[in-house]
Amino acid sequence: MEVSVISTENIKPWSLAGSDRHELKPFKLCLLDQLMVSIHSPLVLFYTMKDEHHDKKSVGKRLKASLSNTLNPFYPLAGRVKDNLIIHDFEKGVPFTETRVKGHCLSDVASPRGGGGPRLEFLNNLLPFEPHCYQEDEAASPQLSVQLNTFDCGGIAIGINLYHKLMDGATTSAFLHTWAANCSGDNPRMKKQPELRKARSVFPPRDSIPTEVQTFSNRLFFGDVGRRPRRLPASRRFVFDEKAIAMLRTKAGLSITNPTRLEALSAFIWESVLKAADDEEQQQQPTCLTQGVNMRPLMSQRLSKQSIGNLVTTAMASCADSPAKSMRELVSLIRDGNLRVDENYLNGISGEQGLTAMMQGQKVFEGIPRQQVNDSLTSCKDTGNNVTMKELVGLLREGMARIVDEKYINAICDAEHGFEAMLEGDKLLGECGSGELMTCSSWIGFGTNSYDFGWGKPLWTGLYGDPTGDHPYANNFLVFKELGGRGRENSNAAIEAWIRLDEDVMAVLEHDPHFIQYVSPNPPIIIN
Repeated sequence: MEVSVISTENIKPWSLAGSDRHELKPFKLCLLDQLMVSIHSPLVLFYTMKDEHHDKKSVGKRLKASLSNTLNPFYPLAGRVKDNLIIHDFEKGVPFTETRVKGHCLSDVASPRGGGGPRLEFLNNLLPFEPHCYQEDEAASPQLSVQLNTFDCGGIAIGINLYHKLMDGATTSAFLHTWAANCSGDNPRMKKQPELRKARSVFPPRDSIPTEVQTFSNRLFFGDVGRRPRRLPASRRFVFDEKAIAMLRTKAGLSITNPTRLEALSAFIWESVLKAADDEEQQQQPTCLTQGVNMRPLMSQRLSKQSIGNLVTTAMASCADSPAKSMRELVSLIRDGNLRVDENYLNGISGEQGLTAMMQGQKVFEGIPRQQVNDSLTSCKDTGNNVTMKELVGLLREGMARIVDEKYINAICDAEHGFEAMLEGDKLLGECGSGELMTCSSWIGFGTNSYDFGWGKPLWTGLYGDPTGDHPYANNFLVFKELGGRGRENSNAAIEAWIRLDEDVMAVLEHDPHFIQYVSPNPPIIIN
């Protein structure tokens, strides 16, 4: 795919040219922002632009003008991080690139002739830069980058890179809904007024984060960041339809009551990946699974839905110390891990002693912190066993339940020795390899298929393809989102799972008959 750059400019908050410039003071990060690994998440929004009433020549101007307007209340997204403490330099703005995709129509990417699903290998070309790779120079990384791609047919794809230092799913959703509403001028109810200061009052930042913590987080996600990757991971898209989801929930329900869609799907994928890794005799197997948990609903009296920041904690389940397990038991572990992320836990890690409390909590479970310093993790060793969905379901629920464990809550509230616990924990983390962790995140419920900039909802929202560069890349992760899309509003019952794994493990997974009977591998997008 040949993508030619037409223009590039930096879009600044409208207020930089007005009388409110004095309000754009340096924005302080909260503790959870400081702890987040430096990584960019992608979204690619496809629009057919078939309506003759659209002035296609003005699309770029409309997007840029409305982006500038939207950056006014969301001004931190225009800046750059300094010393992992503040965001400043708002005049640097959001890089906005316009391109022309030569020799291709939108359908060539989303719904190729001759059948088959979306051309995932093209997706990264439609983004400002490669996602999910290690960012060495945090100070140079924009919080947000946009690429407007125009196809020969007149259709467009808006590629967006979102810096996870500040932008979690809820922050991204609030921003994009507001930008779309400003651009279309039609739906004022979709505009969100961000709450900028609440996060740092609940989770006050530290003057500095120990280098050991940041080094570990990077190593866990990216491996050895000082080395060129030996081989690149593989990325695939699988779709679970409503019937398959119902069947897996029923299967998971043999172990726990009322399993959610994500509990059932996470356990099933985890089970399948473990089996594939075992078949390939991988030395490192993802025997730990983490799930991001949005804190806002759990701390509704202290955080609003509009509080911006990386307000996510992580629940974790480990099957390392268990014999062969079923999906039902693994779902139970997922559920128990999520139950642990309750308001008592969140109150314990908030306030002036938040970081210390997080690290003190790690001291309770010997050998544990496996993700970032706010994760609730357990020791992870190679089992060499085939685990089954039954037990994985139980493990996942059990992992969530630890958040409400009285011993754990008391520990995270005892901040006296927290800093020492952090350093002690990091030594233990050195025994864990990045290949032993699988991370799970979800776009479900954030409206990724409903961003209407004035030319209808997107035909489809894509995420990422295979990495192509020589940077260290995140591996062993999966992202869920609704299938949805324009003309398929009722298909939100279907869920896409975007999975990235070692290429040999992926080759086994995508040819596993048991796995394939529940999924559609990269099915086509129907263009109405």
